[in-house]
Amino acid sequence: MTGRTKVVAGTVLSIAIAIIAVVVYFHPIDVHYRLWRYRRDADSLKPGVPQLCAKGNRIKPTLYEAFAAHGKTKDVAVFRVAIAATLRCLRENERPSTERATYQDLPADPQLFDTFIAAFNQEPDEKLRNDMVMNMSELDYRAEFAIYVGLLASPYRIPLPFHAVPRVDPFANADTAGHGSDKEIAARRAEWCKVISPAIQSEYGKTSDVGFRRETIVELGRAACSNADLRWIGQIAVSSDTTYAELATEVLASAARRQVPYARDTLVSLFAAPETCDEQNDMFRTLERLEDGVDRETALAILDKAEHCLTTKGCAAGPQPPCRDELIARLVHATAP
Repeated sequence: MTGRTKVVAGTVLSIAIAIIAVVVYFHPIDVHYRLWRYRRDADSLKPGVPQLCAKGNRIKPTLYEAFAAHGKTKDVAVFRVAIAATLRCLRENERPSTERATYQDLPADPQLFDTFIAAFNQEPDEKLRNDMVMNMSELDYRAEFAIYVGLLASPYRIPLPFHAVPRVDPFANADTAGHGSDKEIAARRAEWCKVISPAIQSEYGKTSDVGFRRETIVELGRAACSNADLRWIGQIAVSSDTTYAELATEVLASAARRQVPYARDTLVSLFAAPETCDEQNDMFRTLERLEDGVDRETALAILDKAEHCLTTKGCAAGPQPPCRDELIARLVHATAP
C-alpha cells in the first residue's frame, strides 16, 4: 500500500467513525437497549437516579415513542416506572439551580406531564405506583401542580408523600434561606390559583378523605384566589357539616386579619345566613373559641350585622351598651391593641 493509499484509507476510516458516532448519538442504541431491559428485568432500575437521565432531553422522543408502543402492555416489569422516573429527572435537570426548586418558573411541558400521568394510571402494581411518586419534592411548581391534578383524577389513590394538597407557599414559615422572593411567591400563587384551586374544589364533593378536605379549606384560605373561593369557604362555614364548618370559619377569620380583600365581608355575611338567634350565637361562640380571635374592625361589623341577637342572647346584662363592648372584647381577645 502506497503512502497516498494509506492517507486515503485513514481519511475514509476517520469519516466512517465520525458517521457512526453521529448515528449513535442521534439514534441511541443504548437507550433502546436500556428500555428493553426495563421491560424484562425488574431489578434493572434505580428510580431515584434513572440511568437514562444522563442522556438529556434529546432522548424524550425515544421515551415517548417507546411508551406509546409498550405503555399499555400488561407485563412490562419496571418499564412504566422507568419512563416516569426518567421524565421527572429530566425535568429536574432543566432547573437553573437546585435552590428553592419549588419556586422556579419553568415552561410548561404538556407531553412530559401527560406521559407521567398516563404511566401512573396504566400501572396496575401499587408498589410500582408508589415508586413513581418518590423524589417528587424537588419539582418546579408548574410540573408539580400539573402532575398532582392529573393524579387527582386517577382511578388510583395518590400515594404518600405526594398525596397532600400542594401548598400555596411551602416555605411560608421557614427561614429566609429556603423562602422564595415576593416575585417567585406571586408567580407560584398565580399558577396555584389557575390549576390547583378549581381541581380541589371539584374533588372536595367527591371524597370523604378528612385530610384532603381540611387541606383544601386551609390552602384555599391561604391563597384567597378570588371572592368566589372565599364565598365557597363561607358556604362550608354555614353548612350542617360541623366537622369542617368551624375550620372554614377560622380560615375566613384568619384571612380577615390579614386584610385579604372581601374576607371580612364574607365572614360578616355569615351572620345574615342563620334564621334564628340561636344559630347566630353558635357562630359567635365559634369565633370566640379561636386562639387569635378576630380583628376589631371585623368584630364591629359583626355586631352591626347581628347586634339584636347577640346582645339579647349573648350577655347576661341584656340589650344594653356595655353588653356590646363585652362582646367585642370577647372576639378580639387575642388581637386587641
